[in-house]
Amino acid sequence: ARKSHGNWEADTPRWLTMPKNKVNPLKNKLKAFHPNSRRAVQLIRKSHRIDKVERLKKQKLKRQSVQVSKLMWFRDAIDTTKSSYTYAEVLELIERYLHRLDESLDEITDIQSGKVHTATHYRHQYASREDKIRETIVRERQVFNSSGIEIPDLTSVKCLKTFLDWHGEVDLLPRLKMKTFRGTITS
Repeated sequence: ARKSHGNWEADTPRWLTMPKNKVNPLKNKLKAFHPNSRRAVQLIRKSHRIDKVERLKKQKLKRQSVQVSKLMWFRDAIDTTKSSYTYAEVLELIERYLHRLDESLDEITDIQSGKVHTATHYRHQYASREDKIRETIVRERQVFNSSGIEIPDLTSVKCLKTFLDWHGEVDLLPRLKMKTFRGTITS
């Protein structure tokens, strides 16, 4: 063994003082590769997967935002003094939900019919909005009459209290017990 006289380098094993392998900066640059090579297929697969994950994430966020806006409408429309609703009261609440767009549709109809004083060329500027509203009304009515509309279970005291405590947080949606209500309503 070597004797040291307080010298740090002499006390340190040789493998600790050896130079580290440095990363070659040229290795990090993308090399040109053949378009039909395995590496090209891997990179294409990776980029397609990233695109698919992003697309699915956006779809999920859109679906959740639609659900949150629907639930917020019901939360704002229910009577906070009631402890629970009957099935008939829930159907009446759903009917009010299905007619929520009637007022904006009437405004557009008034503009187009000329009841509201506007220039002729402005009357048709709301046509696409009107089509979307009509399409939404028809689709929601079909869903309600066939498979039903899924809303929180307002007939249960515990579920209604949980729903009233909810403030639109997406991450708390699984806590809400949902129930599907279906029925036929007269328009």
